[in-house]
Amino acid sequence: MTKRAIGLFVLFLFFSTSANAFDVGVRLGYERSEHTCKFTNPRINYKVSDCSNERNKSLGLVVTKEFSNDNFVETELGYVFGDRNFISYWAPFQTNKQEIIVEEHPRALVVFGKRVTSPNDIVVSPFVGLGYAELDVKGEQGASAVFDKKTNDNFLWTIGASFAQTDSRWSLDYRYINYGRVETGIGVAGTRDEQLHGRMDSHTIGILYNF
Repeated sequence: MTKRAIGLFVLFLFFSTSANAFDVGVRLGYERSEHTCKFTNPRINYKVSDCSNERNKSLGLVVTKEFSNDNFVETELGYVFGDRNFISYWAPFQTNKQEIIVEEHPRALVVFGKRVTSPNDIVVSPFVGLGYAELDVKGEQGASAVFDKKTNDNFLWTIGASFAQTDSRWSLDYRYINYGRVETGIGVAGTRDEQLHGRMDSHTIGILYNF
């Protein structure tokens, strides 16, 4: 199954299920992403330095459908607001900037979990999930000059847990999302023909309300 097919499958689940069998909710999330990247240049590799682990912050909005049972399946469609920028520099000059920009984007996930109620009426729901995101990734260098933009069709996986009071419509959750590899294309040969690439992870704290 291709990455795009996974995304279409999630959309199918979301829109084809009976509303009577599912709780519908909205989650607003605060997302911090981390990205370990590398820069390559086919002409002058020895002058290009790798970047360190960079951190970014953004907001996400998710609409969910969740099967009402102790063992649950949740399908979600989300949108991440705000670009995520990861910067490094050519060696030996720190003014020679190279930058990966992951633009704001949609994503889809299918999450599988289980509700466990503690003696003090706190419901803990650990979960794992799979999904898909279409990421537009730009490469910049020098004085904010974009040399390439490429669409990345990415397979995602997630793990986390949500916490709520018994019978409450509100819940708080944490999830780790692995976006996999992100990369630009290659710029104009002989001039800006660098390629920027790396791996991106996100840590999200969200507040969910079920209608």
